Amino acid sequence: MNETEGVKVTIFGTQYTLIDSEGRGEAHIREIASYVDDKMNEIYDQTRLAASTKVAVLAALEIAEELFEEQRTALQVDEGAISRIETMVDAINTARRSEQ
Repeated sequence: MNETEGVKVTIFGTQYTLIDSEGRGEAHIREIASYVDDKMNEIYDQTRLAASTKVAVLAALEIAEELFEEQRTALQVDEGAISRIETMVDAINTARRSEQ
């Protein structure tokens, strides 16, 4: 793939040429485009909205909600890991003090 030529993808029946400006590769671009296409078709199947812009906005909101949920989950995991690390550090410090 030539970076200036881009990758041709179809999202919700419309063809787009996407440029890989971050160098992640054609497969990555196609995977993301496919995900967006799937979400838009899922929204359309649920709502039967005729306006593609409305379908796109609803799909974007759903994708954003998924992102926020993933971020919340990652934050909870991080907080749990930090708590466990602090507990281990406290245990190590207590053990060191008792050895002295």
